[in-house]
Amino acid sequence: MITVIIVYEIKKGGKRTVQTNATIEVVKEILHSWIVNQFGEERDIREANHKEIYTIQIKVDQNDGIFLTESDTGNDRFTAGIVERMLILLPSIEIIAL
Repeated sequence: MITVIIVYEIKKGGKRTVQTNATIEVVKEILHSWIVNQFGEERDIREANHKEIYTIQIKVDQNDGIFLTESDTGNDRFTAGIVERMLILLPSIEIIAL
């Protein structure tokens, strides 16, 4: 099981980290696949939680490719937006080994 934990401080210039047991190349592939997997999902109309720092945990089993996601954003689309932003910023993000 590969685990990717995103910690995202919402304010401009805020601290953003990725904790993982995978290489940065694998993290990039996982985040990209996770985002693509979100297309076609029903629209989430829940109001997002208002916090300073959000945590998103994505786990994927290499054997079956099924994603397990936990997030404290309160809204799936908001979660997807943070994951997409982290994918873009990945080359400059601090990666912490689990």
